[in-house]
Amino acid sequence: MEALAMQLAEILQITIDKAIELLPVIREQFIAYKIITKISTPITIFTIISVLALVVAVIIYIMLYEYLDEEWKDSYICGDEHRLVTSIKKMLKPVAIITTTGIVVSTILKVLPFILAPDFMMIKEFIL
Repeated sequence: MEALAMQLAEILQITIDKAIELLPVIREQFIAYKIITKISTPITIFTIISVLALVVAVIIYIMLYEYLDEEWKDSYICGDEHRLVTSIKKMLKPVAIITTTGIVVSTILKVLPFILAPDFMMIKEFIL
């Protein structure tokens, strides 16, 4: 612990006594930072996948929107395309909700380290 305090004192250019005093605070903030970054990576990947799914669903819906028209109901082409468009239309709202939630959670997780670990983030950003 003393070696770590000496390194912290050297990095921050403070006395060893002050570094020993700051060490528990920095340690707690480091743990909070690591937990947040471990959680944010899979959530960010999930958000990217959900955004891509939403984009694909919207593109397919726009391309096949004409099959929702009432005139196509009697057409022999209508069957499969109409079922595809209606199923995509049903899927759009939940995918949009999941995507929006993922974006909000990802944004919160990007800001959270600066709120929960300000001293560690300052050291990380400015000194290291």
